[in-house]
This record gives sequence, structure tokens and C-alpha cells, in this order.
Amino acid sequence: MPNNEPELWSLSSIKYNLDEENQAGKYFIQIPKFQRSYVWKDSQIKKLIDSIYKGFPIGSLLAYKTDQTRNGKPVIQLVDGLQRVTAISRYLDVPLKYAPIEGFIDETFAGAISEVLYSDRSESSRLLLQAKMRTWFDNVTVLEYGSEYNFAKLANFLADGSSDKAQALIAMSANDGLGETLLGNVLKSVREITDYRVPVSIYSGPIENVPTIFERINSQGAQLTKYEIFAASWSGTSAEVRNQDVVEAIAQKYAVLSKQGYEVEGFDEESNTEVTDFNLYEYLFGLGKVLANKFPTLFHSSDQPDENSPVAFQIFTVALKLPVAKMGSLAERMPRLVDGRINVAKLEAAVLEACSRAEGALSRYLSLRLNEQGTPQSGISQNQAISFITSFLANCYDDEFETLDSRKASLLESNLPGHFLIDLLRGSWSGSGDSTLYERTWDVLEHEESSRKLIVASTYYTQPVAASPLKSALSIWHAEQLESKQAQRVRLPKDIKPVLKFIYSPLVSFLEDKGVEFELEHVYPVAFLKRMISEKQLDGLPMAALGNLMLLPKSINRGKRAIFLGDYVLAHSKLDLSNKEFENLQKYLIAPDLTEITENSDMTGQKFRAFCELRESAMANHLVEILKLK
Repeated sequence: MPNNEPELWSLSSIKYNLDEENQAGKYFIQIPKFQRSYVWKDSQIKKLIDSIYKGFPIGSLLAYKTDQTRNGKPVIQLVDGLQRVTAISRYLDVPLKYAPIEGFIDETFAGAISEVLYSDRSESSRLLLQAKMRTWFDNVTVLEYGSEYNFAKLANFLADGSSDKAQALIAMSANDGLGETLLGNVLKSVREITDYRVPVSIYSGPIENVPTIFERINSQGAQLTKYEIFAASWSGTSAEVRNQDVVEAIAQKYAVLSKQGYEVEGFDEESNTEVTDFNLYEYLFGLGKVLANKFPTLFHSSDQPDENSPVAFQIFTVALKLPVAKMGSLAERMPRLVDGRINVAKLEAAVLEACSRAEGALSRYLSLRLNEQGTPQSGISQNQAISFITSFLANCYDDEFETLDSRKASLLESNLPGHFLIDLLRGSWSGSGDSTLYERTWDVLEHEESSRKLIVASTYYTQPVAASPLKSALSIWHAEQLESKQAQRVRLPKDIKPVLKFIYSPLVSFLEDKGVEFELEHVYPVAFLKRMISEKQLDGLPMAALGNLMLLPKSINRGKRAIFLGDYVLAHSKLDLSNKEFENLQKYLIAPDLTEITENSDMTGQKFRAFCELRESAMANHLVEILKLK
């Protein structure tokens, strides 16, 4: 019968057991690979430490006792309790940063100090005092009376450079001793609290039960994501990984825990890039990171190396004809090598090829910057991007993902921009989109002679978008914008920028590559529209409708300010603007004629909306032309 040994560990012993070299520790704690990453914030650490100071129970830890030793100490793997153990370790490194200092501040003492500092004893003054004392204690690292930890040091900090106030505080404390008593009580509590006992259950049964135990325990408390469950349930799988970018992404995930002082089972930061054998969760985690970094138009990347990207998990699941809801069965569906290990090579190569083609097809329209800092946001939803990739895999490869049908791949490449745009205008991916993702990839057909269902590649993306539906979708989408009543400048809705990028990329991308900066601008200036709203007593106007937006070179936009573009051109055409610059401005406006964009006191709300509709119609024709739709 499996053993389950209960123990009680002090906070100090937890810290000792994290250090392989510290002989005061009975064990050496290691982290199993299926453990979730550390996710707690400082506020959660402080809440845990406050519970400890109040003597509240904080739950038990669970560890698995391996048959290994390190420096004479048994190696145990922390199955449950990573967040609490890390929080305790951080507290012991800088205890005054996380200790509930507010509980040590005597009300009489706080009132007297507030009187000196703020000339009153109000609640707001005492709260301000608490915040300042909290800041001082947060930065104390020496837990002994001396040059860094004494009341004179605290008094000078609270006085904000006022020597008179500092001396008054020091004299007050010298008289009643409350200041030194406070500091002494804090030190005493910090030292005594290290004896607080945490129950630990050490399991020494069959190792194959450990992931199941982890999953069951965590399902009772803070809910695991499905990917954290896969990390546990797929821990016994094995995949040969030859992609060094994937291996490096996996190594960076574990390096986060390593830098926090933990040793991760089977991970050596110095030599881990030479390892080629990983479980399915690790592989898909690493591949997801690689895809997100390599194809920024398609996928959103994170600068947190231990943050999971679900991209590869979903691509592999749907590519192997499983709905996203059945992802738990992916390990059984994966192809295998002769030795039983999972074979990822062919599907990975196909995925990379599909991503490269989809990225190329869409980035030519979506990489344009529109007043954006950092990496431009494409506006492609995650499931939509994944559906492009899985459709490539379903339509352009055989069942073994070996042979690429180049003709179909080229067809899909040419169709994707139109499908992205019409889906955006219709809001086709506004929900979670898991079912739409599967339906865009596979058609499920009833077999005529049996009850079996046939799963065949969906031809959705192999069919080009026609001009008429796109123009209709744009018109309906824009009509909703024209219903807006904005009385001042507003942030643009996120779906407008991708549409503008499609419209303007063919017009300005070459100049942008040459270093010309562009900015989004309102054709009818916001200042004019605000004045019109006030004078005509309107509720508002659709200032940020697509039909009132255009792209302008930054130098011209900053030069004209709130002047109408047509008025600006008339005033500067003979002196500053060349014929080429004039032609380009007309090109950026699209419609109407540049000379018509002048200030007009007869403008009404109805006329302004009609103007926007005129430009939207011209933009629709422009999109049909650049996308070569029929």
C-alpha cells in the first residue's frame, strides 16, 4: 500500500529544503515538469503572509519522495504548493516587504506622528502615514538595529527632508519609547514567525500516480487551465524534438523557475539545448512560442517565457480531425515512431510551411503602422488565424503531411486576404470560435451506406470572396458607424485599423519602407465638427467613421493642424508642394477631389454623413480592385 507520510515544516525549513547545499534542510525540493508556472502577484503573497501572522492555516503541501539523493538529502518533488512555497521563500528573503506592518502601528503612536507631520490626526493623514511607513519597510533589508534600521532613519524618511519634523519625531520617541518599541516588535515578530508550521504530506507510492494526484488536488481549489491539466496528463508521453528553436523555448520556460531558486526535474540550464526528448505538452508549448514569435501577423506573442500560447495545441488538434473540445485525446491521435515515441517532424514541417504562406499573404496588407508603437497589431483573431493554417493542412497536404499540393496552396494564399476582411466586417469570429474553427477546416459527411461519418477537408477558403458580398458587408459595417454620435475625439474601434491597413498598404507601403511616416487623420477636422455640433445643437456626429478617416504623411498632417486639407493645399501648392506630392495627397484621400475638402459653413449632419458614405463607396471599389475580386 502506498505510503503517505505527514510532517510539519517550519517556514525556515521550507527555505532550507530549497537549497541543495544547506545541510539544515532534511530534503532537497525539486519541481516536476508538469507543475504550473509561478503566477502569484505581490498582493497575493502579502495576503498569505498576513494569514500566517494571524495564525490562520494555509493548507498543506504535497510532495513526492523520489529514490534520488542530493548531497546526502532525499530529493522530493513538490506536487502541490508551488505558489505558497515560492511566496514563503520570497517573504524570507525580504520579510519586511511582505509583513503586515500596519498591524504593528499603535493608534496613539500613529496619531502623534500624524500631528507632527500633517498637523492633524484625521483618518486620511493616518492612512498617508501608513503608506509612507509601508514604503520605508519595503526597502529595509538589514534585520538588525544599526545604521540602516533605527527610528532616526525612519523619522527622517517620514519627514521628507524637514529636519525640524524629523527632530520632533525623534524627541517624541525618546520621550515615550514608542518608536523603538514599534521597530523592536516588528523584528521580534519577523523572527518568531519563521517557526510557523506548515503540514506536508510526502507520498512515496508509484510515480505514475503523481500527475493524476496533481490534477485531482488542483481541481478542488484554484482551477487549472486545460493546458495545465495536459501538462500533468501528458507527462508520460515522449516526443523526439529536433527543432532547436522549440528546444530553446522549452528551456526558457524552465529557466524562469530555475532563476527563482528551484531545480526542475530533468532540466539542466547549461546543457538542456542538447536534449531532444520531451513530452507532448512541452513540445506544443515550445512550438507555440516559436510560431507566435516567428509569425507576428498571425499570432500574438508574449514577452513572458513561461506564459503558455495555445496556438500549437489547437493547430495540432484540429489538423488531426479533433474538435478543440476533444484536445485531451490528442496524444492518442498523434503519429508514432517505431520505438513508440510521438513523431512530430512531418506535421511540424507542414505547420511551419502553412504559417509562412499565410503570413506572407496577409502581412503585405496588415504590417502597415497606423499611429502604433511597437509591433503593429494585425487584428486577426487567434481562432481565425488557426483556421487559415488548419485549412492549409487539410486541403494542401496528404494524410501523412508529406506531400504539398502547390496549386491549392497558391489558391488559398490568394483567397485569405478577402476572407479575413469579410469575416472582420461581419464579426464572424467575435465569439470563442472553436466550432467555427473546426467547420472552416473540415466537413463532416454522412456515409450513404453506413452510419459512419466521413471527415473531409472543407473547401471554405478555397472559394474566393466575391466583390458584391464584400462591398455589402463594408456598407453595413460602415452604416453602423454612421449611427454614432460623438461629441469629441474618440479612440478608434479596433476593427477599423485593419480595414484602413488593407485600404492604404498598397498606396503607402513603399514610401513607409523609405522612412516616410504616416498618421491617421480625420478628413473633416475634429475641431470643425465639435464647433458644428455646438453651433447647430447636435447630439454628436460620427467623427471616427471610416468615411472620415485617411492616412497623411506626418509632416503634412502636423503642418496643416486643424485646417481642411483642401484649404491647406490651396495655400501651399505654389510654394511647398510639388506636383508629385499633390498627386499623392489625392491618392491618399481616394475620394472626392482634393479641392472639395474645404471648410463649409453650410455643412449639416446629413451632408456630413452623405460625404462619409461617398468615401466609403470609393474605398469599397478600391478594395475590390486591390484584392482582384470579381
